[in-house]
Amino acid sequence: KPERRAELAHQYSQKGIELLLQAQQLAGPQLQPEFLNALRTDPALDPIRQLPEYLEALKTLDPVSAAKSELNKSGIPQKK
Repeated sequence: KPERRAELAHQYSQKGIELLLQAQQLAGPQLQPEFLNALRTDPALDPIRQLPEYLEALKTLDPVSAAKSELNKSGIPQKK
């Protein structure tokens, strides 16, 4: 059933975001660079990267990437 599938996808996405927030707290400062690299590049996160909940969590998880994402949406060119 499509409705049930959409409901489950939303629930799993929410849980995934919660787990990412927990993982960041557990990673500690020593693992932050590796955590952020995985957050930015891991293809397993592609399905949730455009979700509003993920973008909101990104502000906590990776403020630098979140700011860049906001600039990209606003149409302001990024400095290279």
